[in-house]
Amino acid sequence: MFDPDLTPHKTSNIPITSVRQPMPWKLRAGVRYADRFLPRLRGTGAGEMRPSSRDVLHDPLQDERWDLELDLEWQMNGRVDTQSVHYAGLNKIIFEPSNGDPEFFVAFPNEYVPFTEVDKHWRDQLSVRLGGTYNVLPGQIGLSSGLHYETRGVDPAYMQIDFWPLARLGVHGGVIVRLARRIDLVLSYAHIFQETLVVAAPPHRSRIEIGEERYEGDEVRDVREIDKEVGTLVDRAGTGMQVLEEEPLKDPDAVARFEQPITQTTVTRPPYIVNAGTYRSAFDVLAVGLNVHF
Repeated sequence: MFDPDLTPHKTSNIPITSVRQPMPWKLRAGVRYADRFLPRLRGTGAGEMRPSSRDVLHDPLQDERWDLELDLEWQMNGRVDTQSVHYAGLNKIIFEPSNGDPEFFVAFPNEYVPFTEVDKHWRDQLSVRLGGTYNVLPGQIGLSSGLHYETRGVDPAYMQIDFWPLARLGVHGGVIVRLARRIDLVLSYAHIFQETLVVAAPPHRSRIEIGEERYEGDEVRDVREIDKEVGTLVDRAGTGMQVLEEEPLKDPDAVARFEQPITQTTVTRPPYIVNAGTYRSAFDVLAVGLNVHF
């Protein structure tokens, strides 16, 4: 739990009984074409790569001039809408004010809310991969290259730093070198470009207005507005000691909606919306490996 007026304490003494989150499913299909020096064996060729098979084993580096492969994958991440963390018994969360005041605690979880719900709002993703290899010296050296693209896998309003499935484009390259009859050295590199996502802070309203609307009626309502704009007092205690100074974001992709998971809320202490900001990233991947043929 973040609060600029408090010194952080570990909560490792609170037993977690379970973490519940649906697991995504994947559906994948692909097609490959190879320009062989000799025609493949008659039949399906299903036993080519099995050591126990009587068929002649296929060696792509030696038997092919080049190949091209296209893969499609549907990732059903949309099943993951919420993560639920359940706790055991009544425990204490300690709060130590940073100004030296005496520490205090709250019981957590209480008998009414023995769990924390974390919004995820993931989305289904489509991945497309296209690549191939050209054997410049058949049986000795092959060069590979490829591209891949993935659609965005998260609702921008709930983007967080823990999960980065943004729309991405990958550029790949590699080389395979036969060191011995049964050993290949494989070197590969990829650079992955990811989109930049801009998530704006919600509209400004006072914490009193937000709290009153949140607790209006018999049930606690979701209120996705919070006082976190320039010049706003942001400490949860309402003492007016902390002021937000960053400028508002322009032309955002979404307005932030992710609430900080906290233990207790009141009319004067509603939760914060904590995922506003600019998300920018890229990846460089270098891999080295050995293929051993049995």
